[in-house]
Amino acid sequence: MDTWHFELLGGVRASTASVRVDDQVGKKPGALLALLALSPGRTRSREEVIDIIWPEVDFDEARNRFRQTLFVLRKQLEPAGVAPGSVLFTDRTQVGIAAGHTSDVGLFEQALRSAAMTTEPVVRAQHLRSALALYKGEFAPGFYLDILLTERERLNALAQSARERLAELEATQSTEVTLPAPVLPVPVRTENRFFGRQSELEHLQLLLEDFRLVTLLGPGGTGKTRLAQELQATTPSSHFISLSSLRNGTSIPDAIVSTLALPDSTDTALVRLRAAFAEKSALLILDNVEQLVTSGGAEAIASVLEAVPTLRLLATSRIRLDLPQESACQLSPLPKDDAVALFVDRARLAKSSFVLTDENEEAIAELCRRLDGLPLAIELAAARAAILTPQQILERLARRFDLLSDKRRDREERHTSLRAALDWGWSLLAPDVQRFFTQLCIFRGSFSLEAAEAITGEFLAIDYLQSLADGSFLVAEGERFRLLETLREYGLEKLSKDDSDTLTQKHADYFIDWTAERKLLLNGAQFAEILALFKQEQDNFIAALDRTLISDAKRAVVLCLNVARFWNFSYWLHPALSYLQQALAATERAEIPAEQVALLHSNLGLAYESLQMDYLSARTHYQKYYDFKQGQLKEREAAGDDDATLFPIRRALAGTVHNLGTSYWFAKDLDAAQRHYNEARILNTAIGNDAWRAFNLCGLYLVAWTRGYSAEDPEEQAIYFEQALRYVQEGEAICREVQQDFYLCYMLCGLARLYPLLNQQERGLPALKEGFEIACALEHRVYVVDFLYFYYCQALHDKRFEEATQFWGAAAGYAKQWDIVVPHEDRHLRPQVNLTELLGQERYDLLYEAGFHASLESLQTLAARIHTSHETQRLAY
Repeated sequence: MDTWHFELLGGVRASTASVRVDDQVGKKPGALLALLALSPGRTRSREEVIDIIWPEVDFDEARNRFRQTLFVLRKQLEPAGVAPGSVLFTDRTQVGIAAGHTSDVGLFEQALRSAAMTTEPVVRAQHLRSALALYKGEFAPGFYLDILLTERERLNALAQSARERLAELEATQSTEVTLPAPVLPVPVRTENRFFGRQSELEHLQLLLEDFRLVTLLGPGGTGKTRLAQELQATTPSSHFISLSSLRNGTSIPDAIVSTLALPDSTDTALVRLRAAFAEKSALLILDNVEQLVTSGGAEAIASVLEAVPTLRLLATSRIRLDLPQESACQLSPLPKDDAVALFVDRARLAKSSFVLTDENEEAIAELCRRLDGLPLAIELAAARAAILTPQQILERLARRFDLLSDKRRDREERHTSLRAALDWGWSLLAPDVQRFFTQLCIFRGSFSLEAAEAITGEFLAIDYLQSLADGSFLVAEGERFRLLETLREYGLEKLSKDDSDTLTQKHADYFIDWTAERKLLLNGAQFAEILALFKQEQDNFIAALDRTLISDAKRAVVLCLNVARFWNFSYWLHPALSYLQQALAATERAEIPAEQVALLHSNLGLAYESLQMDYLSARTHYQKYYDFKQGQLKEREAAGDDDATLFPIRRALAGTVHNLGTSYWFAKDLDAAQRHYNEARILNTAIGNDAWRAFNLCGLYLVAWTRGYSAEDPEEQAIYFEQALRYVQEGEAICREVQQDFYLCYMLCGLARLYPLLNQQERGLPALKEGFEIACALEHRVYVVDFLYFYYCQALHDKRFEEATQFWGAAAGYAKQWDIVVPHEDRHLRPQVNLTELLGQERYDLLYEAGFHASLESLQTLAARIHTSHETQRLAY
């Protein structure tokens, strides 16, 4: 059996020689692991553990959550082939990590005990170094159970004491000339706990092993100074020099000498530094270099490196130094869990009774997201917890720059408010770049170089984007760029009303043209590629609609119609209904062409049908569009227009007839549905519109399947199911010919459903596999859930009851997440099996819960097991 080693300092991880479990194990399983792995071989009572982790939850519910959490943890620590209980010991009353496994906490404390027991200074120093090497960060960061917080404080105190004792020993043992202890400034309240950034800290340490100059980059408020101080606290022979009050870069060597309090001398600062570090290597941390780069600061730093070969330098800055020997490290915003942890900790300083609860957790997470994970912004927001709830703070973020300020005297001026922090970096940008940045703020989310060039009209856009990226004002993401929301709002404040109005029009016009060029490609072989492009721009669509619906109804209607086609394919129906309703209302305030008004009715019909199941309203809107197009067709035919000119009108009529058929199918009027689907098929056949003809066949399949499902006589059922199968097979062939994956997914779903109904289970497996893969790739949500249900039925048929339970949980989980209807228990498809009786209630609940929270990637792996099993059986026979 492999021995597990649990790393709890700087993260919560576990590993053997062949397996590694990282922080992604989850919050509650991670908390349970941290609690138990503190002392391998020691058990705790189940009731004690439940009370620690779920103190505010009803006991029966807490016990159920404990069982689910235990199941998730056991899957990680005791995978298939590992004896149950060999790692995670449980019985009716106790739970713990079995003896024989190790933890870094145990080894850390053992090294400290060894140091305390020896009388040899050199040996004691060795033990202390071993202990500090194990202390890679706070105990169980990101977990806030009271017992874990207490343990974190205890271990932190032990580590600090070890550092102090080691420093005393090294000072006593050393015969080298030592520097006087520098008086370090404290720009940020370093007595506060440090959160996250463990990977960044380790990355900086690695970079400093290979490079003598590392620049830590990031916009104002990302925590560069705080991370640099944490690096200084954990790095021997390191010194922190704040340059925030310096105004001339050529004075950097003098500032270093002054901060280190080197003995007075008539020699230059470089000579004094060379003498001080002649036989001693050290790390100098230069904080806030950005305002000095253009006034000789970069050259001064280069001169220090050249004059003192034993020094390494870490510079914190918002812009690069552009020195040949420089290695840059971009500091990103805090990830969600660390951001929430920081907020909770700082909120407790403002209000000692503040706790993270199920009720406020969502608001805190959204608050941190809206603040872009910027530590300064989060700290300033948390300070408001003294008088406001997290939800109240969230509701006031529209005035974030007024809300997020702190007048305490222990902060430097640039850290007293979010605006002051951003003003500091803004002042370093050239006027042309400042103007360019404010224009970019019209974008929401990410944007392309082409969009930036088109809307700003700036010939030097690529150079200005580079300057902004170097100055940490935007982030490059592959071929796209993104502004943090906080920086975007800062830039918008600086736009005049005239400039804002002009940019609003340019932004809307660009995306009107962009969507018009691409929306028709959603019908062809480029469907997946075009859909992905639409998803990249969806934040910009919404931003343009939000603005134009207020000020420019004509542009709003055109853009809304262009984007509606994307919404129909991507299941963005909630915003679709709202924006289509607003656009239709806007037609009363402006002269909008009748064609566009009619198209709004057509799209509203689909939104009402799909989102609200309001088939009467849907049919009313469809009919208005149909009547308009029918009148238009008669008018154009009378005018003698040729078939090519009439094609779009006829295609629109065929599509509307199909949509009317679907509204009747949902309303269970199968005769009317079949009549409309057949009429639509005839119309599409006449004009050669093959892709939509396949869709009509899908409608006819649904009617036949519904009739078969409702029939009581087995022979009658078979007739309808076979009829449905023929429709699906014909539609599948068309979809493959025209390379239309979106509609092909419909057909494969039909095959996966129909073959089992016709007792041809094996023939349905290829369609099940391919359909699920396409549905996942296209994020075709309704069909992802349908295929998960089919896998549930298939697993039941195969007597793979544990996999069946997970698929059923997954279908329910994704249906809830995406707000769609979970498939009902199909009496024709589902074998009559009682899973709770077969598995037991506890086992069933654990498996169902695992499926409910499973990722699509893990579910695809689970599905692959079904197919592998069938292929193995096929080859065996």
